[in-house]
Amino acid sequence: MSSVPPDYVKAASFTTLAQQPITTAGLPGTQLDNEFVNISTTVNKTIDRLSELQQDDGKLRSNVVTINSLSPDTAAAIAAAGSTIYGEWVAGKAYVPGDIIVYGSDGYAYMAAIAHTSGADFNADFSNKAWAILGWRPTTSNLIVKTFTGNGSQLTFELLVNPVSETNTQVFVNGVYKSKSTYDISGTNLVFTAGNAPANAAAIEVVIGVAAELINNIANIPANSVGTTALINLAVTGAKIADTTITTGKLADQSVTADKIENNTITSGKIQNLSIIEDKLAAGAVTGQKIATGTIIESNLADVSVGSTKIAAGAILNSKMATNSVGTTNVIDGSVTLAKLSQYAPKWFSGTTYVQSGLELGPEITSDAPSYIDFHSSFPVIDFDARIFRNSGVNGAFEILQLGTGPIAFTSNSGGFKFGTAPMPNPVGTAPIYGARAWVSFDGTRDTTGALSTGTSTANNTNRKINASGNVSSVLRVSRGVYQINFALQMDDAAYAYTHAYSSETAGSQHAVGFLAGITPYSITVAHYNADDSGDTTDKSLVSVCVFR
Repeated sequence: MSSVPPDYVKAASFTTLAQQPITTAGLPGTQLDNEFVNISTTVNKTIDRLSELQQDDGKLRSNVVTINSLSPDTAAAIAAAGSTIYGEWVAGKAYVPGDIIVYGSDGYAYMAAIAHTSGADFNADFSNKAWAILGWRPTTSNLIVKTFTGNGSQLTFELLVNPVSETNTQVFVNGVYKSKSTYDISGTNLVFTAGNAPANAAAIEVVIGVAAELINNIANIPANSVGTTALINLAVTGAKIADTTITTGKLADQSVTADKIENNTITSGKIQNLSIIEDKLAAGAVTGQKIATGTIIESNLADVSVGSTKIAAGAILNSKMATNSVGTTNVIDGSVTLAKLSQYAPKWFSGTTYVQSGLELGPEITSDAPSYIDFHSSFPVIDFDARIFRNSGVNGAFEILQLGTGPIAFTSNSGGFKFGTAPMPNPVGTAPIYGARAWVSFDGTRDTTGALSTGTSTANNTNRKINASGNVSSVLRVSRGVYQINFALQMDDAAYAYTHAYSSETAGSQHAVGFLAGITPYSITVAHYNADDSGDTTDKSLVSVCVFR
C-alpha cells in the first residue's frame, strides 16, 4: 500500500508578479520550482493511490470492496436474498449455505458452500470445500516475490517464472506501485517500457500471484485435438465433464475406447444432441457398465450412428434406455444382431420371436411386480386387445384376458390337454362342453365328526359328513332323509339342472325314492322316501348330487 498523498500547500504567492517590472534579479525561479515539485508530488501520489483501487481496464481491483465496506442498505438486500451476514469467522459454529463471514487472518469475505459446523482451523474447512471465496484468494504458497536493484538504464529483469500476464503481477519501485502501463510481461521477463527504467539503486519488488483454486472448465479446445493416447485410463469421470460439453468436434476419430470411460459416467446431460456419430467410437467401446441407467435418449444420437461393431455383446439392457429413446433412423440397417442383445431380451428374425434357452419377463425386478404380454390386433390401437398376465408375488394368479367377443381356443392335434396332472382327451365334434358348477358326495347318516346320527329329531338341523365336494360349503340334515346342500358361491339363478344318486339300505325288495324338495340360487334340497308308499323318509349313507348350468 502506498503512502497517503500529501496535501498541496502553496508556499509562495505570485499574485502581484505580473504587475511588477522585471528587475536584475529576474523571475523568482526557485519559488516556482518548489511549487511545481509540491504539485507533482501530490498528483503522483494520488495517481499511485488510485491505481491501487482501479485496474488499467477501469474496473475495481480485487478485494478493494470487502464485506465491511457494504452500506447498511446493501447488506439488508443481501440478507433479503437468503444470505446471513456474520462478522468474523468463529470455530465451532453451525453455518448453512449462503452464510457470509470475514476471515480475520486475511480479511477476505467467504460464503458457506455446504452446511457444516466450523472446525478449529478455517483453512482446513476451506480446503474441504466448506467455503467459497467472494473474489480471488491468494495464499502464501501461491505468491512469488522477486527483488532487483535498478541501475538507471536497465529495462529487462528475468523473473525465472512465467506470470502469464501483467494482471497476475504487482510491481513496486522504492515502495511505490507502478502502473501496468509502465511495463510488459514477455515469457519469464519483466520489461519496463521506454522512459520507465528504474533509477540507479532503486529497490524493485515484483509480486507474482497464482490462483488458489483449480480451473474447472476447459474451453477453446481445438477440434480433433484430444486423442486416445492423451488420456490416462479411466481419467474421464462424470464430475470432470460439464453438461453438454462433449461435441463431435472435441473427439478424435476412434479415440473413445472402453478403458477410457469410468463406469456409469456417460449421462444424457453430458452429451450435446446429435454429437455421437459412428466414427468417434472405437469398436466395442460402449458396454453396459459405461452407461448410466436411463440416459440414452434419441436426441443424443445422430442418424445411422449406432453400428454393429460399436456395441459390445450383451450391452443393450432395458434399464440403460429412456422410454422411446431409440428411433429407427438412429440404427444402421442390420446392426442389431443376436449377440448385441441382453440374454433376457427377445430375439427377432423375419417377424418371428426366437429364443436361445427361454423367454423371461421381469428378470431384473427388485420387488414383487406383475408381468404380462399384450397383443394388439385392432385399429385404432388401444391399451391391449388380449393379455397374458401374471399377478405379482409367489402365489399371484395367472390370467388370460380377451377383450373381444371371440372365444379363447385351445387346440391340440391328437394329444388332448392336461389340467394339472389329469389328462383330458380331445372332444369329438363341435358341440359345446359345460362343466359342473357344484358337486358333492356325503354320508347322510353321520355328522361332521363321523359319529352315527340318524332317526331321532336330535339329528335334525345338523351338518352331515362330506366325503368330497366342489363349490359346496355344507350339507344340512333338515329332517330324516331330507338334506339341504349349500353352495359356497351362489348361482346366478335357480334355473340349473342337477343329477341325484343315493345308496339303498332298505331290506328286501323295498327301496328308497329321491325327490327334489327345494331349489334356490343358494342351495338345493333333496329328500329320500321309502318305496312302500308309507310317506316315511329315510337317511342314506351315500348321496351324490351334481349341478350344471
